[in-house]
Amino acid sequence: AITLHNLGHTTLRLGDIGEAKVLFKESSSLFQKLEYTRGITLCLVGLAGVASSVGQAERAARLLGMAKTALEASNVPLPMGPADQAAYDRYLAATKAQLDLQVFAAAWEVGRQMTLSQAVACALE
Repeated sequence: AITLHNLGHTTLRLGDIGEAKVLFKESSSLFQKLEYTRGITLCLVGLAGVASSVGQAERAARLLGMAKTALEASNVPLPMGPADQAAYDRYLAATKAQLDLQVFAAAWEVGRQMTLSQAVACALE
């Protein structure tokens, strides 16, 4: 599952948005079977990057807001490794650049209130 997740980020950076989406979805599905919340959350970050890349910035903001909340609640000292943090920061910057501050803040707050299952459904729409 983690390999698919990592390939998703690499593929997205290389510009193959469709393949990146497939990889993040496959990885998320495996993490769901394992009931590994952190892995699911990191896949949602990747899917936020996909959403941002295709102009779905509000969706991306919701997913990033949810991911931030979930990772903060995970009680893991370093919830994201350096590569995952860099991807999160990159997707967050790209998303903010597409939205006015008020729209971003509203979408972010909606995401912060989402459950994991709601966020997965949002990501897979």
